[in-house]
Amino acid sequence: MNRHLLIALAVFSVIGCKCKDGTPPSLTPDLVGEPTALSFDACPTKDENGAAVADVFPEEKKLIIRNRARASATLTVKLSGTDAAAFKLDPARTPDLVASLGEAELPVQFSPSRKGESKAELVIDDGAESTELLHVALIGNGRNLPAQPTLEVAYENKDMPGSFETCVEGLLCQQTFPDTLHKESSTLTVKIRNTGCPALKVTGIELLPVQSGASVTGFFIDSPSVLPSATSPQLLTTADGASEQPITIRFAPEAEGGGNTSHFALLRIHTNDPNIENGEQTKGVFDLTLYGAGVAPDIYSYPTYCEFSDPNVPCGYTPKMANEARFQIKNGGTNNLRIDKVTFKSSGTETSASGRFTLTSNLVGQTIAGLGFLNLDIHHNDMPLYVTDIVTVEASVVGASSTVPQRVSMSLGGGKVPCMTTDPAEQLNFEDPTDELTKKTIRIMNGANCGTLVINKVEVDTNPFFSVADPLLMAGEQVAPGAFAEATVQYKKPVSGGQQTGVVHIQTNDPLAPATEWKTVRLYSRSELDQVPVAVLKGCNITDAACIASTTDTPTNSMSVRLQDLTTKELTLQGKGSYDPPDNSTTRVKKFQFRLVTKPTNAMNASLENNGMTGTSNTAKLTLDPLATGTYRVTLLVWDDKDQQSPQSSSLTISVSP
Repeated sequence: MNRHLLIALAVFSVIGCKCKDGTPPSLTPDLVGEPTALSFDACPTKDENGAAVADVFPEEKKLIIRNRARASATLTVKLSGTDAAAFKLDPARTPDLVASLGEAELPVQFSPSRKGESKAELVIDDGAESTELLHVALIGNGRNLPAQPTLEVAYENKDMPGSFETCVEGLLCQQTFPDTLHKESSTLTVKIRNTGCPALKVTGIELLPVQSGASVTGFFIDSPSVLPSATSPQLLTTADGASEQPITIRFAPEAEGGGNTSHFALLRIHTNDPNIENGEQTKGVFDLTLYGAGVAPDIYSYPTYCEFSDPNVPCGYTPKMANEARFQIKNGGTNNLRIDKVTFKSSGTETSASGRFTLTSNLVGQTIAGLGFLNLDIHHNDMPLYVTDIVTVEASVVGASSTVPQRVSMSLGGGKVPCMTTDPAEQLNFEDPTDELTKKTIRIMNGANCGTLVINKVEVDTNPFFSVADPLLMAGEQVAPGAFAEATVQYKKPVSGGQQTGVVHIQTNDPLAPATEWKTVRLYSRSELDQVPVAVLKGCNITDAACIASTTDTPTNSMSVRLQDLTTKELTLQGKGSYDPPDNSTTRVKKFQFRLVTKPTNAMNASLENNGMTGTSNTAKLTLDPLATGTYRVTLLVWDDKDQQSPQSSSLTISVSP
């Protein structure tokens, strides 16, 4: 066999070989899209009468384009179909290449101008003539919702946790809490939701007394931890999947003079809902009444806590006994109390989860006579690692059929105490990032001469824009003295823009951490609130170079021209002065629609360039009929880079004389 034949056979065997994955190498791209179709559900930009609706944002979905071949793909992507205009590609984020065996992300936005179904498709060309085009179906639904922001408030049923009842417009709405012992708390959730299409701006959430001059006692807003304000509103919009906000209310009554057990307050919510009226208050203010009854317990303890490792804390003994604690469980009432249960919080049983604390005298089944007491003894198994726990004693009145359970809790701690600090200490600021997703870290540090720090949990309060991200800290992760761990927090920049706030909670075994074992770091972003664009229309004689070149355009409501002064009988209509708040950027205005609304009845030869069509040009030529005088009226609508339409058109009236 000659040498050339051997080489040819060798080449053939390489091309025809099976590689590790069992697939022969491909010389052309092989693209697939995941998912195979994209489904959208967004609010229309126009109402039932065709009028533009402000503060409506497009919904965005992402297509993953995978290349299963060992040849790279040069992409050309376009939209096609009857309703292609309802969908949008962002040129800055549309990939033009998918590497061999790689993948790329393609964002697609849906912004319908009407309610109902819209269909189109993505057509993706991989640059190879021998391969088929990749088609991805796009199915959008324009919601049939009110054309104004609409607040809906629902409160949690105290007897059926997790079940919510919606407040009825015009009727008093009240969140009632279960009867709660002094020194304890009950937590319920109020949900506010935007059921309209435009963004609902929540500009305030506050607790107020029911009666003027009184004070709020017993009620607290636990979340959101950072409350919205007029300068930093919270936007509830379907575009970001953030149309609902839970508000966590805690009822923690304390003993008050005069024997009053009832507590009332108002949860006041400030929004831009134009249909809400609250007596003499301005529109958009909604009040939810809060009510709860505080119950004075008969059972209490002395002492209330024991720090086994601290020689200055006697733990019920004088002098202190190493690793032993004695709590006197006292009955402050005249009725006999039966001890029903003694449990540790860590396990929910009579044995602590860590095994570090042991009941040496179990009181279950015993009775505490009126004004009497029993001793509860607890032993600590001493070890270096610091742990905490809570032991709770529950009792009931002997012979009573139904009363609020009597309950008292004592705190326990033992071992070498860790010393946690964080960097940053108070707040993590994401500023105004250009990327859709931004990650930053919080360093959780332990002091050099302290006990081992145990990180139990790192979480962000309910928030669609901030989240804990990979790499995650696992529950129970230990940080040695002098070492640190890092928690990763991710910020998703909202389509609607606006300053966003949140709180990350870090739970450790550090007893000195604030907020009952939770260290908090506040989260901020400083994105500008995206607002609808403003159309600015100006008219110029087509030969007036100075007018056309002007960069300080202001809207021209009217102008007068004489046909004899117009050489070409043409005017230039300009929309380049249109802008997008809050920084009045003209570069973010991307689309323009000029429309000839009125012309003289005998102006048969008058025309407007691209009349009624939407395009990227910010100028249009108006040709006047050289034989007609009278009134012309032209309007301009504009869209910004997020496909938000100006809610009002700019109008120019042109009076034409001979």
